[in-house]
Amino acid sequence: LQFSAPSFTVQEDGTVVQAITVTRTGGSSGAVTATVNLADGTATAPSDYDNTPLTVTFADGDTAAKTVTVPIVQDTLVEGTETVNLTLSTTSAASIGTQNTATLNINDDDTANPGNLNFDATTVSVNETSPVAVVSINRSGGTDGAVSLQVNLRDGTATAGLDYVNTPTPTVVTFADGDAEPKPVSIPILDDELVEGNETISVELANITGGATAGVVSSLILQIVDNDVVQPVQPGTLEFSAPTFSTIEGKPRAEITVNRTGGSNGQISANLVFTEGTAKAGVSFNASPLTVTFADGDATAKRVRIPIFDDAVVEDLPSFNVALAAVTGGATVGAQSTAAVQIANNDAAPLALPLLGFEEFGNFQRFSGSGGLTFSDNVITLVAENQGGEGRFQRDVADSKVVAYDTGDSITVGLTDRLSSVPAGITGGTISFRYASPNQSHQVRFFDAAGNQVGVETLNRTPGAQDNFTEFVNASFNFPATTRSIALGSTATQIGFDDIEVTLNPALLTGEWQYISPEDFTFTGAGFTGGAPAFAAPLDIIQTGDTVTISGFYLNSTGTGTGQIAGNQITATLPLSGGTGQLLGSISADGRTIEGNITFTGSEPGTSTAIIPFTMSSQTAASNDVIIGDAGANSLSAGIGNDSLTGGVGADTLTGGDGADDFIFNNSSEGSDNITDFTPGEDQIVIVAAGFGADLSAGAVLPASGFALGTSASDPNQRFIYDSTTGALFFDGDGNGPSSQVQFATLTGVPGLNAGDIFVL
Repeated sequence: LQFSAPSFTVQEDGTVVQAITVTRTGGSSGAVTATVNLADGTATAPSDYDNTPLTVTFADGDTAAKTVTVPIVQDTLVEGTETVNLTLSTTSAASIGTQNTATLNINDDDTANPGNLNFDATTVSVNETSPVAVVSINRSGGTDGAVSLQVNLRDGTATAGLDYVNTPTPTVVTFADGDAEPKPVSIPILDDELVEGNETISVELANITGGATAGVVSSLILQIVDNDVVQPVQPGTLEFSAPTFSTIEGKPRAEITVNRTGGSNGQISANLVFTEGTAKAGVSFNASPLTVTFADGDATAKRVRIPIFDDAVVEDLPSFNVALAAVTGGATVGAQSTAAVQIANNDAAPLALPLLGFEEFGNFQRFSGSGGLTFSDNVITLVAENQGGEGRFQRDVADSKVVAYDTGDSITVGLTDRLSSVPAGITGGTISFRYASPNQSHQVRFFDAAGNQVGVETLNRTPGAQDNFTEFVNASFNFPATTRSIALGSTATQIGFDDIEVTLNPALLTGEWQYISPEDFTFTGAGFTGGAPAFAAPLDIIQTGDTVTISGFYLNSTGTGTGQIAGNQITATLPLSGGTGQLLGSISADGRTIEGNITFTGSEPGTSTAIIPFTMSSQTAASNDVIIGDAGANSLSAGIGNDSLTGGVGADTLTGGDGADDFIFNNSSEGSDNITDFTPGEDQIVIVAAGFGADLSAGAVLPASGFALGTSASDPNQRFIYDSTTGALFFDGDGNGPSSQVQFATLTGVPGLNAGDIFVL
């Protein structure tokens, strides 16, 4: 007994293609049986077929072939052809032949269906502020086999790289065999500040593999919802940065500042129109209108420089007015549409002592302000300490700023607190301050050197509720020439002071001149021994040839020595009484005075020459200095502030320091000066038209046609030539004519210069 063939075939629906056949050969005696056994090949029982063994029987003498049928299970799965392993066995007398195994092939009648791929919506919206937009891809209608697809992004009204990220390699999405889970895809969104309206991206399915097909929704529109709003056009508001600006005679220009606030859309401009106050147009200032311009988007404050003229007239504080007019570009004018420009006199003016705060008085302590006082760092408040408490303002932490005066009911300001002696010739003075006194009135009393009262003024109550020390008002009183001390206030715990300032008249430090606190000067020379430290000269107009006076108390007598400035030292002859002593007095140059203690050792009575070195450099912060050199090789250095430096004749070194500085040149034949720290756009080269000539127009910056970069002029109109390689600045009176150019300055470390950096005075 054996199978008739090595393999047989049946359809999944049971239709026999080739029946399983068992044959009997080699004899036919007797009845015999055989069993067809079924085992899984790639088919699986019982889901694909019934594996119950099948019996084949041959009767005695029967040799006809026998067929058997295997029950097949028809399913809907796409499985391909599957197999069942057949083996033949018997328990009868017959034997099994060599073809005792065979394979049954079950032909699959199911068709594969990978499915359809679709977006889950035709439109998706995302806010511009969201970092990503998410779209979802669905698989439907079949999950047979693994499939994949590519997601392509294409600009609609949105732009890749500006509104969203479109990577060079498209996103690939994969579904495994049998996988129908939706697949999310993230698209990065870029937020900007542009008002664009809603923008769109086209999202498409492409390059589908695995037999799947694109469904009805194979593309969608991704809408990016704009989060930006249209901003109104705001050209802004123009106004002056302060109600009052100050300058000083001797500086070529006053500087004022115009601010742009509330917007910077578009280019705007305004004219600056000048009118006389106590200063006269053409005498003290140039009244020609100026224009200030702001570019689109520019909100940087603009400095405007107004030409100022020097005179020899002693004036109180001449001023003129400036107003903004003819504003363009839709801008408006702010509340500070006008300003005053004060010109401090450089001929004769008051001596202003520094503002006094609590640090000036040794008998003050710090207290907190629990009584409601608002104040700056140097507010001085009278507070009486007693057994029942510490007054209206209770003691608190160390970093508080209220100050308690606990030795009386008034604050005494002595005129000699900052001066070793009150200069001779004083005709009086002024004390000014701010005060808060909501509960009662007080007195200001003036005393002479002997303690006699020589004057009194009343301080009225200040506005505000009882005990409300938050509102300060200004007060200012003149005092007689004999005044040596001033008592402020009448009752402790009832008044606060701030910004106390004393001015003596007349002394010749004024306006922006900076008062220099007392120094100790040691004389050297014939009749003197000891060192010779330099001291700081008053930072005003001081130059070689000025008369120097040294006066005061010389040991047992009063005397005055005179001399002159030469270079950076004073040489003066002094009367001496002999021995060692101290001079309490003043040193003055051209009327500018420094008070101080001068220590000396005199070898013998008589006269002796004092050599007093000094430096012309700024000793105080933000002083606006005017420094003029002599005919020698000067080294002039200013500090912080808007300074004016004139080297004069000789090869000078000029250092302006921080701030907007003017470097003044009277003519081209004074020698070549070295400017060590010129800042284009901030500092300026100031050319005196009368000294340089060449038809220069005074009162304005140099026109562009009058300037050239290079080593020489290339046309007849070019008067100033700057070699950016060497820093050499030349003047040529006839441009590229036959006359030779003259170098009058070298600018260190300045690669670029233009006509706007040169002002013609």
